[in-house]
Amino acid sequence: MSNPDEPAKNGILDKIKKWDTRKKVSVAALAALLVIALIILSTCRITVETSTMSEDVPVVVDGLPTTGSDGDLEFSVASTRRADAAGDTSNEALTVTPEGEFILLTFTVHNTSTVPKMYSTVPQVIIGENGTRYPSDTTAFLYANPEIVTIQPDETVTVTEAFDVPKETEIRAFEAHEAVMSHGVRLGVPKT
Repeated sequence: MSNPDEPAKNGILDKIKKWDTRKKVSVAALAALLVIALIILSTCRITVETSTMSEDVPVVVDGLPTTGSDGDLEFSVASTRRADAAGDTSNEALTVTPEGEFILLTFTVHNTSTVPKMYSTVPQVIIGENGTRYPSDTTAFLYANPEIVTIQPDETVTVTEAFDVPKETEIRAFEAHEAVMSHGVRLGVPKT
């Protein structure tokens, strides 16, 4: 004779089996995405230098220092220039065109801690003359630097960020961040 509880047990077991399969698929998909991201980001061409900022950049611009720290990263503004394209401009497929024009901001990032730190383009912003905040163009950065930038202890790297701004926009400051949620530090930028 059949037990009336039997179908209920089979139904629960089937649900658990499906849940386990979905969970396994989700974990496998997440792992695959992580591997793909690491592969894409493992071909960075960022320049590692031991020098600090250029001798031509003043220590203070518009009342703001050109060097400052946020967390364990020290930022030093080196130069700014305007451009009609950014990214890997030697490869048309990896070139980004701005809606207005790009401000290319070059600066050094020095890791003052005793552990490696990852540099992120996401929280970096420049501030225009009227207080408007312009975020970095992450696509242009990733095309030019397609790997995760890890800065070793006491290492300095040179970074160039592209910011899409309306034409003729004057920039008043660079707000540098160690991480997305960090407070940041405002730095002066040379005139373009």
